[in-house]
Amino acid sequence: MNHRILLAAATVLLVSPLVGCQSQLTGGEGNLLFSYPADDQVFDFNKAIAIGANLEIRVADAATRRPVELKSVIAQDEGVLSVESILQDRFILKGISDDNTQIDVEATAANGDALTDFIHMR
Repeated sequence: MNHRILLAAATVLLVSPLVGCQSQLTGGEGNLLFSYPADDQVFDFNKAIAIGANLEIRVADAATRRPVELKSVIAQDEGVLSVESILQDRFILKGISDDNTQIDVEATAANGDALTDFIHMR
């Protein structure tokens, strides 16, 4: 067997576990990019958050993909999901009940522009 092929295969096997998959979605207004680590169904951003479970979501400027500074994150129906915390470019949602709600987000881009957007979560 060719040593280059063997070396390439070994590199892929060693590096693959270190590379995480991200589930991501551009918000309804097209201004912000929302993402979180996912190991299954990475193309289905809106997987249900189990009751009592938390999901940390990172937010970036959709145009530049640079992190934003979050100013406000509000769940329209806090009986479905609650916003547990906001820290710089990420927020944590907690599942409260089995339903859907809109999450409204206000942020400041790296260049100082104010950005707003929303996503629907369940």
